[in-house]
Amino acid sequence: MSLGDELFALKTQRSAGRIDPVEYHQSLARLLDASPDVPPDQIEVILTCVRRIEALLDDRLKASGADLNRKVESKADRIPSDLQSDLRSIAASCKSIRQGDALGRGEIDALQSQCDHALRRLIHLVEILSPPSPSVRIKAFLPAWARRGIVRKVRHSQRPILPGGHRVQHLALADIDGRLVVITSGSPLQIECGDWVAVAGFADHEAGLYYNESRPPGSKKNRYLAMAVALASLGALAALAGGAMVWLAFSWAIRSHWNALLIGRSAALVLAGVVTSWLGIWFTTMMGQMARLARAFDEVLKSPHLGGNQRTGTCEEKPGDADGK
Repeated sequence: MSLGDELFALKTQRSAGRIDPVEYHQSLARLLDASPDVPPDQIEVILTCVRRIEALLDDRLKASGADLNRKVESKADRIPSDLQSDLRSIAASCKSIRQGDALGRGEIDALQSQCDHALRRLIHLVEILSPPSPSVRIKAFLPAWARRGIVRKVRHSQRPILPGGHRVQHLALADIDGRLVVITSGSPLQIECGDWVAVAGFADHEAGLYYNESRPPGSKKNRYLAMAVALASLGALAALAGGAMVWLAFSWAIRSHWNALLIGRSAALVLAGVVTSWLGIWFTTMMGQMARLARAFDEVLKSPHLGGNQRTGTCEEKPGDADGK
């Protein structure tokens, strides 16, 4: 099974509630971190896990601070004391690693196990304290989000939209400063490790808009907001037109004097008006949600950042991922 098919299967299972958030997060991490050709470096695995812990604290608990210790301190009233102790111990060990202190094999193994356990507990905690998007995947009720950051790891793939493979959906599974994101696009995604990107989407871990600030020529920045507002206006006009059709049909029926032909025409017009209004309201709702997403995306793009074309972290493009094998 290709990476694209695995991601689609995971999304389907998550939408149906057959896997919990912890399993979903771990499955995305496994697909992103797995590399049969390059043995994992335990220190990098630990630092990657710490980045993902910090990202969860930032995004789901709205923690603040420059490092893990300060983030935990900012939300000490919401984190159980034993988990706080584990996270502070992890932060102290990582500080020693960054300062160049050597750890023994046993210490590294114990620290990696401690990080994995803390990450699982934190995912459980944020699901309780800050529930995610509703399980019913109706975009009109999902919150829009937008973020930017540096791509630490990325895997590319694609999957056919329809049987036959003539049209394909391009995907990139990326670690953006600890945040696991599946980016989808109708054209190949111009994203590589170390790039500074902005992404936006409706559901957690799923992005439908992206802009690569490190490679602007290969990443077109469309004016999504203006287009979404224009289409929402057209939907509103369709809803009004449907309402006018229903009103006209009732006025015909009142003056019909039980004329069967005129009553039949009125009934047909009522049906057409109701369908037109329903489609107009549905389209307006969807385009309004797209406008909210585009507005969040534009705000992120307009905000200043210090990343530029900086390339940091472990950057891996897994062999054979581009063709989904």
